[in-house]
Amino acid sequence: MTKVCIVASDDPSNIRLWSGTPYHMVQALAGEFDDIVVIKRPYSEFFIAARSLFGRIASKLSLKNIWFEYIPGVAWWGARSTIRQIREIKPDVVVVIAYCPLSGVLSKHFPTVHISDATFALMDGYYESFTRLPALCKANGEALERTAVRASKLSLLSSAWAADSAISHYGGTADQVHFIPWGCNFLADPNEGGTIDRFDPKTCNLLFLGMDWERKGGALAVTAVEVLRARGVDAKLHVVGTAPADAVSSEGIQYHGVLSKADEAQRSKLREIMLRSAFLFLPTRQDCTPMVFSEGNSFGMPGITTDTGGVSSVVAEGVNGHLLPLNAGPNEYADLIEGLWSDQQRYIALRKSSRRQYEQVLNWKTWAHQSATLIRAALHA
Repeated sequence: MTKVCIVASDDPSNIRLWSGTPYHMVQALAGEFDDIVVIKRPYSEFFIAARSLFGRIASKLSLKNIWFEYIPGVAWWGARSTIRQIREIKPDVVVVIAYCPLSGVLSKHFPTVHISDATFALMDGYYESFTRLPALCKANGEALERTAVRASKLSLLSSAWAADSAISHYGGTADQVHFIPWGCNFLADPNEGGTIDRFDPKTCNLLFLGMDWERKGGALAVTAVEVLRARGVDAKLHVVGTAPADAVSSEGIQYHGVLSKADEAQRSKLREIMLRSAFLFLPTRQDCTPMVFSEGNSFGMPGITTDTGGVSSVVAEGVNGHLLPLNAGPNEYADLIEGLWSDQQRYIALRKSSRRQYEQVLNWKTWAHQSATLIRAALHA
C-alpha cells in the first residue's frame, strides 16, 4: 500500500483554493490510493503572521512586486513546519501541488512529485506579476524551480509547453517530466446525461468566462461579436466573470457578473448559460492551462481561443475547438465563428468531438489514473 501525503500553498482540501484545482486533485487521487494524508496548514502561525506583516509593509512602501516566499532563504525557513509534519506522517511519497517554494525545498528531503501548470522561466516575461519581480526574487525562483524539477521523482505538468520547459530550462529528464492534461473543476459532470443538443440553434450564443478581462481578451471578444452582428449574424456574447466599469454595453452583449460554483443558485445559472451556448469564446493573451475549456467541452461546447502558452494542450485544433495566432484580430475571429456556425453539420460534429474529448481526456479521473501509474512506477524504479 502506498501512503501519499499531499501539500499545497494552503489547505488543498478547501475547494476555494486556486479555483478548486487542488481539491479535485485530492479527490481524484483518493480514487487511486487507499492511504492519503492532506497537510491542511503547511506553514506555522508565526510564518503566516510574518508574511502578512511583510505584505502590509511592502504595500506601504510600494513594493508589491516582492513576493515573500521568493526572498532568498524564506522558502527554506517557511518549509520547516511542513517538513516536521511530513516526518510525523512518514509517507512513501509527497505530492506538492503547484507551489515551487515548497516543492523546491521538500524535494531535497523526501520522494516528491512536483505538479504545476508552468515553470518560472515561462512566466518571467509572460505574466506581468512575474516579470516585475526584483532580480534577487527571480534568481531564487529559478533556483527553487530547478531543484523541484531535478530533485523530484516526477514533475507532472498540465501542458506540453510547461513540460518542454522543465526539460529544456531546468534539466529534467524524459523519465521525470510528463505532460498529463488536467480535468474539469465541477464536483461532478455538470452536464447531466452528457447531452450536447440544448444550445440555441438560432442565436449564436458566445460565452466569455474569465476573471481577468484584459488578459483573457475581453475587449477583442466584444469587437468580434460586433463584427459578426454587423455582418447580419445573430450573435450574442454572454460575459461571466469580471468586466471593467466602462465595458461596452449593447444588445449583443450581456453581463452576468461573477457566478460562483460554490453557490448552488449561481452554479445552476452558470450551467444554464453553458447549456445554451454555442462556443466558449476566450481570445486569451496569456494563459497556462485554461480549464474553462474542459468545462465547456463537458457540454459539447467547442473553444474558440488563441494559440499561446499552454492553451494548445487543452484545446486540440479541430478536435474540441479552434486556435488562432496571437496576432489575429476581431475579423479573423468573426470569420472563424461565422464559418463554423453557418455549417451546422460541421458544427454538430465539433460538438460531439468536444464532449468526447472531455470524457476521454479532460477529466480528473483520467488525470489521476495516469498520475498514479507514473507515481507507482517511479517509487519502484
